[in-house]
Amino acid sequence: MDEDKQYLLRDGMSSNSNLFSRPSKRNQFFNWNVTLLLANILILLAGLAVWVRVNDLLNGLKCDPREDVFEPDLFFDTPVTFQPHSYLGGKPNEETNEAWERLQPPGDGIVEIPNHLTGNLPASLPAPNNPDEAKVYGVSMFHQLHCLNFLRYAYYPDTVVDFPPDEVEFHRDHCLDYIRQALMCAGDFTLEPLTEVGINGMGATHKCRNYERMFSWAYEHRSDKVKGSGYTGGRVTHTPGHRNDFSEEGKDSSSIVHAHSHGGQGH
Repeated sequence: MDEDKQYLLRDGMSSNSNLFSRPSKRNQFFNWNVTLLLANILILLAGLAVWVRVNDLLNGLKCDPREDVFEPDLFFDTPVTFQPHSYLGGKPNEETNEAWERLQPPGDGIVEIPNHLTGNLPASLPAPNNPDEAKVYGVSMFHQLHCLNFLRYAYYPDTVVDFPPDEVEFHRDHCLDYIRQALMCAGDFTLEPLTEVGINGMGATHKCRNYERMFSWAYEHRSDKVKGSGYTGGRVTHTPGHRNDFSEEGKDSSSIVHAHSHGGQGH
């Protein structure tokens, strides 16, 4: 009898122990849901923290073109196959001079840029016809063409009769250095075929900016829509005798020469 009581007692204690040590399926389901809920909350909070951080970084790196960058939407997306243009060569005369002049738009590539678009551009002069609202800048490609045209004249020094020799020499050396830097900056990597007589560059297709679009853009944004650039003397792309046809008050011509020499080390 005592053994039976002891067995029942042990059996009862074992049953009670199982009640405490083995949670019901309902409790297990509840605990699992709580765990998932907490995990989702943590993931949500982490994602929110990341979003806030990224948003702060983006706000700190504004890319507003009105404040930081101004450049026309012109890509190197135009294929151009180089071909000879003999009418641009030879000694300067009425025909060749006119052909070179036609490469420059009216206004000589001197354009007017509203002040609110010049935040990331170098300081420049106020627009002569709109000094409170805009500044004037020169489009580099047309400056480069001007320099190349001057070198054409300098190649035939007897055709340069309006300027003293020292002015011609200064302008020639400036243009050589300026065009060198422009070529190195553009970095045209087109592969040109080699023949038995060498490389003449003709026949190779390059990826270029659209010249006609650049010409039209410079024309539409030219500083003076009535006559040339808006400054006295017509062309202002530092003609030898007049530099840029303007001088800031209190500065002599020598200071303008140094400011215009572009004496950098290249690109």
